[in-house]
Amino acid sequence: KDVERLRALGLIVTCNVGGSGKWRPEYNEHFAGRTVAVLCDNDEPGRKHGADVARNLAGVAASVKVVELPGLRPKGDVSDWID
Repeated sequence: KDVERLRALGLIVTCNVGGSGKWRPEYNEHFAGRTVAVLCDNDEPGRKHGADVARNLAGVAASVKVVELPGLRPKGDVSDWID
């Protein structure tokens, strides 16, 4: 749902299969030379996953930033923040 909400805003977005903790190194090549913003769910698994994605893309993407959405409720996601 989050991907579709962000696409509706005109952004280029993706997520990985299986959700949090399921990032695979073979995904990295798709981000080569790109500017990447990682949006995490506001809980410990979400933050851990976001940090893992950022570590994997460091040196592959042109830049990587983990974005903390202001005012996001605990366990919230980007769709909650948009609402």
